[in-house]
Amino acid sequence: MVFDQVKPDKPSRLASSVALCWATGCRPVEIEKGVQVRLENNVLVVEIRGAKVGPIPVMTPRDLAGKSEIVAGDRGLEWRRLKLNPNLNAATEYLARLCDDGQTHTIDYNKNSLRTRLNEAGKLAIRKMPDGVTISPYTFRHALGSDLKSCDNYSDEEKSMVLGHLSCDSLSVYGRRRHKGGVKPIMAVEASAVPRGEYTDARAIPKKRKLKI
Repeated sequence: MVFDQVKPDKPSRLASSVALCWATGCRPVEIEKGVQVRLENNVLVVEIRGAKVGPIPVMTPRDLAGKSEIVAGDRGLEWRRLKLNPNLNAATEYLARLCDDGQTHTIDYNKNSLRTRLNEAGKLAIRKMPDGVTISPYTFRHALGSDLKSCDNYSDEEKSMVLGHLSCDSLSVYGRRRHKGGVKPIMAVEASAVPRGEYTDARAIPKKRKLKI
């Protein structure tokens, strides 16, 4: 597995960041900002400051004249708080051990370096990786999206909150629903706002060969 290649037996910023990617599907830029992790009553609590928040540059005809117009258009949640079972998988177990001291830990890592190190780990873990295929934080994000879509215990709003989306429509680009359903990866989620809209494409997608992360 990719996680094994970042030496999770020894606490490090890289291993902690990869564990966050696996457990929460958070964006690399969110890890770069710093993600807080702690244990509360044997529950793993992860607090994430969101991305894609605030004024967003939009291409307009004025750009051709060298004048970029800025419009308000939040697409992400300002913050979200996830609660996870510390025994769910190797990633949550690693993060729980990190927080055994009862303290809140802030995990951060440069987003570009994280992509590079993850891809290197992927090449070591998957010897016969197909040409053009890379492992990145978004590999884990799409995997979590698939888990969320495959589990009927979540509303569209909750799924969107977990991924940090302000619109439920954004679910369409993350992961695919599996026929056999899935294990509930997140115990509970809170966020700065309730996502708007509705995700309607809940069709099951035929199972395809995928890389084991």
